[in-house]
Amino acid sequence: MKMTCLEAVKRLVDYVHSDIETPDKDQIAKHLSECNSCCDRFEFEEKLVQVVRSVSQKEKCPASLKTSIMGKIKEAL
Repeated sequence: MKMTCLEAVKRLVDYVHSDIETPDKDQIAKHLSECNSCCDRFEFEEKLVQVVRSVSQKEKCPASLKTSIMGKIKEAL
């Protein structure tokens, strides 16, 4: 079954963090290769994660805060 844009976007955070099973990962990768809009969104998410990681290496915060923020991001999708 072909993945929809909504399904792909909902899984982008997990995909960017490699927190996803291989069959789903392959489906998302296929969708991103075929959908410019979702690919643009993926590139944004990937850059955002890189910036957050860069800043978080300089500034330390509690693990509970990181978990809370990631939960909020996933809820927003």
